[in-house]
Amino acid sequence: RQKGLARSGDKRASFNVYSHYWSAGNDKVKAMEWLKYTAELGHGSAQYILAQNYIHNGDTPSAIYWAKRSRDSGYPNGAALVESLENP
Repeated sequence: RQKGLARSGDKRASFNVYSHYWSAGNDKVKAMEWLKYTAELGHGSAQYILAQNYIHNGDTPSAIYWAKRSRDSGYPNGAALVESLENP
């Protein structure tokens, strides 16, 4: 049911599918696919987590992009992350 809602553009359902694959499903590849899809839907927390993943992988430009999207979506920690990435 959650996948169907997610495919229809439901951000919360999409985040739930990501969370399932990340923890309960233990499928990191699918989890990352769903995380990116969820971030593209405009889910602030997903955008923030995606930015953190790009930081971890050394891709600063992508991290800044997703941190800004997170900030612009109103995610509380997004602005601080943008600040820390742009002014290390």
